[in-house]
Amino acid sequence: MKARLLSYFLIICLVSTCAWSQKFAPQFGAGFSSSISVPFTRTCHTVELEQNLQTKYPNRFNEQQFEEIIQTLSNQKERSRSVADEVYYIPTIVHVVHNGEAIGNGSNISYDQVMSQFDVLNEDFRRVGNGSNDDPIGADAYIEFYPVLQNPDGTPLSEEGINRVDGEKAFWGEVDIETNLKPNTVWDTDRFFNIWVVPFGGDLDGVLGYAQFPSLSGLPGLGNDEGPAR
Repeated sequence: MKARLLSYFLIICLVSTCAWSQKFAPQFGAGFSSSISVPFTRTCHTVELEQNLQTKYPNRFNEQQFEEIIQTLSNQKERSRSVADEVYYIPTIVHVVHNGEAIGNGSNISYDQVMSQFDVLNEDFRRVGNGSNDDPIGADAYIEFYPVLQNPDGTPLSEEGINRVDGEKAFWGEVDIETNLKPNTVWDTDRFFNIWVVPFGGDLDGVLGYAQFPSLSGLPGLGNDEGPAR
């Protein structure tokens, strides 16, 4: 049941992640020793990623189908919510991928910088403080993200919420991230919300962030059959 609830709320997170990445990635990545100029277009890679996945898995829900079912699930949850409903706390790990720099330098961003983004994320999802969730129809999502204190095996982390990864690369493209970095660093997605902070380059030159719609979550009606890969 916990996994199902976590999956539901990660849907909301994933839908919102790209906008959050575009707004806050410059803060997450401040101090990058990169000569890459960041354009004012193509800062979010989610649309292109979804198109690639749709080509690879023809039976995968398209963007409109995902949007419609997520809206339906959100409406159902909102109708069933009571004032006394609990806040859902999402255990979160931030994988800081660097190229051997000392902590606080280049892509190896500081602990304080990571923690500041937890503050921003929670301000937006709880609609408090000075967050960007200030639209008249904005709402408290009753979701808070908290940095985990332990590794998956139960041993304590040296820095709460952070897994530092020496990627031994100056920058990363999409193929390397999806086929190498993420599979080798991801923590159990039934237990943790994973965020990667990565110096982009190559085919991701100029991109600030991306996410994808959930699949294989086990939630009813969400299109769990991706079909055969081409």
